[in-house]
Amino acid sequence: MNVSNFSCQFQSSGLGNVSIVAVWRALGGPQPVRGRSCAFWRGSRDLNIALKDTTGAWFDFVTNGGGGIIALVETVLDSDRKAAVSWLISSGFLPDRKLNERERILRRIAVSAAPALAQSIADWARGLQIWAEQRKTDLVHTLEWALREDAPAIVAHCEHELSQLRPALSIGHMSPEAVARSYSDLRLRNARAVDRFVAVGREDRENAEATVRCILDLMSAVDPARVAA
Repeated sequence: MNVSNFSCQFQSSGLGNVSIVAVWRALGGPQPVRGRSCAFWRGSRDLNIALKDTTGAWFDFVTNGGGGIIALVETVLDSDRKAAVSWLISSGFLPDRKLNERERILRRIAVSAAPALAQSIADWARGLQIWAEQRKTDLVHTLEWALREDAPAIVAHCEHELSQLRPALSIGHMSPEAVARSYSDLRLRNARAVDRFVAVGREDRENAEATVRCILDLMSAVDPARVAA
C-alpha cells in the first residue's frame, strides 16, 4: 500500500473536520515529525507510522495496516468499532447528543488540553524508563560484586530493589490507559518526582527529534542518481 494513495471514508462518520494528529496525540502518541511517528502502543520508537492530516489517514509500514481515524483508535486501543466511536465521543471528537451546550464547551476545553497532557505523560513514561534502566544497571553491578564478596545482606537488598523496578521497566508495554493511570496516581503522591521524570523524557525526545530531522534533511539532499549508481 502506497502512503501517497491513502483512501479513507471518515467524512461520513462526522470526522471530516477532525485532525488525525489531534486524535493521535489524545491517544498518547508523540508529536509527529514531518508526518512520521512511532507505534507507541507496542513500545516501538522507530518512525514506522505515517499520518496525513489532509486526508485523515495513517499507515503502518511494519504491519501494512492503516486507514482512517476510527481504525487508528481501534488499533491503538485494541478495540472494536463501537468502543472506538465511544472513545471519540467521550474525548470530544464526535458530538454527544446527550450533552447540553455548556457540557460540550467544557468537553472541548478538556480535549484542547489533551495533546499537551498526552505529551507530558509520554515524556514521563520515557523518563521513568530511562531512570529504571540506569538503576537496573547499577544494581546488577552491585549484585555481582556482592555475590563475589559473599555479602548476603547486600544481595538481598539488590534483589528486592530489582523486583521493585519491574513495573517501571515494563512501562513501554503497558496500555495508554494504564500509563495514564500510573501518571495520575504518582502525580497525586509526588508531583515533583513526576516533573523530574517528565524533564528527562522531554530531553530524550527532543534529542531524538533533532536527530530525525538531521537524517531526513540528509536524505532529502541525497541525489537519487548517485544513490542508484
